[in-house]
Amino acid sequence: MKTALLALAMIAGFASCKKTETPANPCVASVSTIAGTYKISSITYKLNASATAADMFASVPDCQKDDTYQLNTDGSVVFTDAGVSCGLPPLPGTPISWTLEGNNTRIQMAEFNMTIVSFDCSKLIVSEADLFVPGDNRTTTYVKQ
Repeated sequence: MKTALLALAMIAGFASCKKTETPANPCVASVSTIAGTYKISSITYKLNASATAADMFASVPDCQKDDTYQLNTDGSVVFTDAGVSCGLPPLPGTPISWTLEGNNTRIQMAEFNMTIVSFDCSKLIVSEADLFVPGDNRTTTYVKQ
């Protein structure tokens, strides 16, 4: 009887243990995973590596905060001046191109060459260095719609 009880307790113990698995990350940066429509949700700027990041998004006009960028798998980008119109170039629907470079670690969109900081299939964070002065950095967060 004691042996049967011990065996039952051991079986229950093994059955209650969960196998820990590391899920595969489907969000590896590729043309197909990055493709989609995005809005900018954050822009920060640092004058140099030791500077405190400044919030640049707060100074972006509301008419630009609602704009969207549709990155298509064919490498085209469709900019939409959504919501409140700013009337600024590029005109709505004007095609722009994008590519992944550097073993999918950089994204080139129009004249902007951005390093991919992180990508989780819904949020794309990119940075641009040496924009205005050597050593500065702007980080932009795009959220998939």
